[in-house]
Amino acid sequence: MFKALLKVNLTSLFHSIFVGQKKNQKKKSSAVSKVLIAVFAVFIVAVLMGNVGLMLGSLAKAFIALDMGWLYFSVSAIMIFLLTFIGSVFITQNLIFNAKDNELLLSMPIPPFFILSSRVLLLFTLNMMYGIIMALPTIAVYLMHAGFSASTLVLFIVSSLLLLLLSSAVTCIFGWLIALISSRFKKSNIIQTVLSFALFGVYFVVCMNLQGYMEMLVSNGEIIGNAIKKAMPPFYYFGIVCSEHSLKALIALALISIIPFIIGCYIISKSFVTITAGKKQASKTKYVEKELKVSSVKSALLRKEFGKFFSSPLFILNSATGCLMQIIFTVMLSVKSNDFIDFLSSAGETSILGYIPIAVCLIMGLCASMVNQSAASISLEGSKINMLRAMPVTSDDFYYSKFMSNYIIGLPTLVACTVISCVFLGVEPLTTALMLVTLLIFFALTTSINMTANICLPRFVWNSETVVIKQSGSVMVSMLGGMGASAVVFAPFFLLHKYVSPNIYLLCAAAVSAAVFAAIMRFVKTSGKVRFEQMYA
Repeated sequence: MFKALLKVNLTSLFHSIFVGQKKNQKKKSSAVSKVLIAVFAVFIVAVLMGNVGLMLGSLAKAFIALDMGWLYFSVSAIMIFLLTFIGSVFITQNLIFNAKDNELLLSMPIPPFFILSSRVLLLFTLNMMYGIIMALPTIAVYLMHAGFSASTLVLFIVSSLLLLLLSSAVTCIFGWLIALISSRFKKSNIIQTVLSFALFGVYFVVCMNLQGYMEMLVSNGEIIGNAIKKAMPPFYYFGIVCSEHSLKALIALALISIIPFIIGCYIISKSFVTITAGKKQASKTKYVEKELKVSSVKSALLRKEFGKFFSSPLFILNSATGCLMQIIFTVMLSVKSNDFIDFLSSAGETSILGYIPIAVCLIMGLCASMVNQSAASISLEGSKINMLRAMPVTSDDFYYSKFMSNYIIGLPTLVACTVISCVFLGVEPLTTALMLVTLLIFFALTTSINMTANICLPRFVWNSETVVIKQSGSVMVSMLGGMGASAVVFAPFFLLHKYVSPNIYLLCAAAVSAAVFAAIMRFVKTSGKVRFEQMYA
């Protein structure tokens, strides 16, 4: 029974990424689409691993020369732990406690422990996927500098699995606490959303200053090493196991990782049924007679989209990341605007200041492409898509609500951050106006890309919203498509700046974006209408 549950969960995760739903929702996606998605995924992972390898290169070279290889592995272990924890802590509630089939499984003669264990192992699998991004470059860089050693490789793999076990245990405990809060308080979504954005903000700031932290580690390795040894025993033992092949350290790491995992699973199992099947405590609302207001189909669907978006912290965090990044960029630019302008002026080429408007557009466009609520909103309809199609809802009404909800969510920060950035950088009013027009059209383009990706790759059968919001193929394609569009529309200016002014280029970029947007919407109105009529769960 446990094996069957685990197989179902892993199959669902795989299908959410690589299997689409087309005609009659029964045929698998074509081999070409699978290959393209796989190539995109490999490309992203390769780029991330390459960046991690470059970052760790100087660290490995310095610590190996100082005979402190253990500290290199310890620092890498901390980074692996943080990446897996941050990557999965806020999906644990949806993955374990809010899975759509929990009540169905609990009604069957299946021990709750089996259900819980299959969910936890799925979480461990996701952590492995996150961990590989850091772990593989870590060991590759070390072996390149220290020489190949089979025993080091084997011990690193074993230690990494134990570390992921510890990370999963901590993640489960935090996820359990979030689920417990959600079952007790009516407004728990606000708390989760604030915590999610706060944690992401800290993570983003750390990433922005990572190079400085690496330099600090190299210059203060001995002091930091002593601090890790005294205050962070799991990471210290990880480093000793990988560098000195210590059996005692391996046993200590195993105990530190396995015991918390068992304790965490035991704590969760005690309240799993209560949290899963129990009803939230909510205050009773007294009915007040009001005049019934009738709205149009489009307005009703749009309100439904906003209600869904703002009621899910996970949806907000993953679909509005670009808004937060725009705010962070604008704040940093407002503080460092003079230094930025002085840096460009010191290049000795006055025309280089003309880069500023397009550079701001490129950054804002990249951030806007990460506002991709419509890339998952169609799939999130789930079985309700059958009910929507049975109502007097046309494809135009349906797609209008998906497009406009995405566009309205990202519009305020895009406009405000662009204007504020232009003010601090001293951009001329005419250029600022052209930048706004271009970015508004470009954002319409990326929003249409997001929606079209979900039209072509919908997934209405899922156990948890997590797999749709974070791991689905449509979300992956939309992010790559948005980033690619940003590069294609804005990056050529840096090669053509000697031949065209920023204002003329912005007009051309707006025209190109509008033309592609019109072509995509033409596809939505024709082929999208046919696909809508064939959608059902």
